[in-house]
Amino acid sequence: MNFNDGIIYVFMTLLTFTVNTIINVLTDVAEMGTLNQKRVKKHGIVSLLIVMLYFTYYYFTTNQTSVFVLSEEDKILLLLILVFSFLYLNLNATISTVLNKFILKIGIEGGKDLLCFGMIIVNLVIAFLVICASSIFLSENNIITKEFDGEILYNSNRYNITVPKNTIFYYDNKKTSQTNESTGINEILKPSNTSSEYLLRKNTEIILKQDSYVRYNNATVKNFNDGKTAKIDFYLTENSVQQLKKDVRVRLKTDTTVLLSRTNSITTILNFNTCILAFGLIIYYIWKLCIRKLCSVLKGRRP
Repeated sequence: MNFNDGIIYVFMTLLTFTVNTIINVLTDVAEMGTLNQKRVKKHGIVSLLIVMLYFTYYYFTTNQTSVFVLSEEDKILLLLILVFSFLYLNLNATISTVLNKFILKIGIEGGKDLLCFGMIIVNLVIAFLVICASSIFLSENNIITKEFDGEILYNSNRYNITVPKNTIFYYDNKKTSQTNESTGINEILKPSNTSSEYLLRKNTEIILKQDSYVRYNNATVKNFNDGKTAKIDFYLTENSVQQLKKDVRVRLKTDTTVLLSRTNSITTILNFNTCILAFGLIIYYIWKLCIRKLCSVLKGRRP
């Protein structure tokens, strides 16, 4: 089992546990108090409605140009939206309960309005943190999908290395003229990076960042342990893996295939869904404030 398979296994185990927990909660709803029953039912219905909205949007945007097909990845994403929507709504309710108890304990006048303001701030903070985290950690990556042999030129010497698949790479960009680029086939076609695999030809130059893993077996190394150097040589083999100490340019000696501008679809959709839920709850609490203010005004006008 490779590292990626292990991560998927752990993730699916946690997801299964979460789904089973939700099922147990819904099964035991009759044993809960009236408030908890209402919350579970309300959060379950809202979560299902959110999934239906995503499904409807995906159906109509996809069905415009091709036959609608729900892939296994799409099914997993919809299940994740259902689970995390339910969890987020319950987290919001828990925070609201704790904050309400704190307000009642202090005995502040206008506690219900204050609770709404507090929950608006809480959801604003969560949305802000998610957006900040997304901008930092959800950068688009270019990924090598086929192992290839390459060459590094360093201090006038050439070194042959092997770059494994799933390595992230970078490339140089240049300023282009819109008039020159929008000619011929480019006038009617545009690349779809989300679903395309590209070919890089031999002699193409790419950039590998520091700490990238490569294989180089034409050398000997010393084993370093607690600042000491071994007196014997260790010879690198084809199964030896090294890390780059700095950014390097690599010239391809064989063709390879790559993916461009890829992000983690699961993390992306969950972050987006969290922001949607947070802003939806903000609108909900603002609506509650407005209704409460309107009711108080109408009561004040009664003779």
